[in-house]
Amino acid sequence: MNILLLHFIAALFLTGLTALSVGSFVLIKNRASPFNRVFFLYSLSIAWWSLFQIGLIASENREMALLWVRIAQVGVFFIPTTFIHFIVCLLDLKVKRSILAIGYTISFLFASLCPTSLMIADAVPRFFMHHYATPGLVYPVAVLYFFVCVIYGLYHLYRAYASSTGTKRNQMKYLFYSSLMGYVGGGANFLPVFNVYIPFLHPFGTYAVPIYFIATTYAIIKHHLMDINIVFQKGVVYSLLVTTITLIYFMFVWLIERIFQLSLGYQSIPLTIFALLTVALLFQPIKNRIQTFVDRYFFKGTVDILAEENERLQEELARGEKLRIAGTLASGIAHEIKNPLTSLKTFTSYLEEKHNDPSYRKKFREIVGEEVGKIEHLIRDLLDFAKPKSPQFVGLDVHKSIDRTFELINTTLAKANISLTRQYHRPNTEILGDSSQLQQAFLNLFLNAMDAMPNGGELHVSTHSENGWLAIKIEDTGCGMTKEQIDHIFEPFYTTKETGTGLGLAITKRIIEDHKGKIKVTSNLDKGSIFEILLPLT
Repeated sequence: MNILLLHFIAALFLTGLTALSVGSFVLIKNRASPFNRVFFLYSLSIAWWSLFQIGLIASENREMALLWVRIAQVGVFFIPTTFIHFIVCLLDLKVKRSILAIGYTISFLFASLCPTSLMIADAVPRFFMHHYATPGLVYPVAVLYFFVCVIYGLYHLYRAYASSTGTKRNQMKYLFYSSLMGYVGGGANFLPVFNVYIPFLHPFGTYAVPIYFIATTYAIIKHHLMDINIVFQKGVVYSLLVTTITLIYFMFVWLIERIFQLSLGYQSIPLTIFALLTVALLFQPIKNRIQTFVDRYFFKGTVDILAEENERLQEELARGEKLRIAGTLASGIAHEIKNPLTSLKTFTSYLEEKHNDPSYRKKFREIVGEEVGKIEHLIRDLLDFAKPKSPQFVGLDVHKSIDRTFELINTTLAKANISLTRQYHRPNTEILGDSSQLQQAFLNLFLNAMDAMPNGGELHVSTHSENGWLAIKIEDTGCGMTKEQIDHIFEPFYTTKETGTGLGLAITKRIIEDHKGKIKVTSNLDKGSIFEILLPLT
């Protein structure tokens, strides 16, 4: 077996391995997604071709080679249709379902002809290979269909790359250039069928196909291609890269040994042992280099720098969440302050002409004192939220904390066309708690409910006591959540909002737990969510 044939087998094997691995990974991440299923079928078509192609070029028997090549071609002619389907889903192209149906019909037609001489006439020796396909009458038409679909898909990928920005541009960049390289390299396998041989491009061009899948994997990890969000621990990345490098070394050793066998005509066991010892000696330096590479290009720094950056990021996000809450408070407070200021302005405007009127002075003192007290109370509430303080647990009525929170956002609720109803269980509702912290927790939940009802709706708050607990239910008629979202809703930095930081509900959960309480959520898509809080009664 010559060295070119060995390279061809290695390239095809890597293609099949990477195609199956990446396709299966994408499918596992979301089996319910039609998009993920299409990408899996696309990857499976490529893996089918590459793995059965190995049987063709490794066979020295003509009949077996013909069988393998006809099986391999079945995968070949599903590649273009699944590629187009993948691009249509990825870019949300406005393509009629009937067009895709026609494409799959053509692929099934070509696949059904693969066992016949109309598609593959024979398998004969070609160039450095024992056997390769000889085209039938229909084969050139099938190849034309293949490249028309590929060019169409690449054209739309390039347009998306040229017109997009930010993360989407990075996704499209990796996908376009790796797809272009993969189809140039992989498409070179059609040339020997028509008795055309371009040195180096065949078989080395086939290595471009696994490179395409590696680039796709990088785009998934680094730029969340296909909306797949993965968090790798550094140890996992190190292990994967070390394993990959080690496998490449062993493949290199094996190829060197085969070259010596073919060139010198003997088995070189001592040379193999020497090469393995060399790998062992170089393993630690390679591992260190890999760690440096991962730190620099995947994690952007050393362990200490990353820890500092992570701490700063958490502080910035926490400040951002606090500012969002403070902004909502400020909006409500501005409205609440406006009424007292109007009263003060009215009374002061008559002060000069009525300052000798005892009844006026008495009323002035009462009204001004009352209105200034309201303003002072509102400002104190704002400072309590904006400036953290140690919790002060005292006996309090939770209903009053809920009502005080609603006073701050009543105007916002009205503007958002959200109706509010309250149903309180009055007897025995006193708990030990921190009023300002509980108000922050309630405010987070109310804001969350408001965000879930952008077109208006109903917000219902009810309480009841049972077995030493006070149960508080906050129900909305918003968009609801999926089971996956519910599973992560209280995790820090997890958010379903474009502008959210993912800290609001995490802070709420911490506050409730600091009060020895519990919080849970149930939800139905398009029907709404129910947050239930349990707090121990005194």
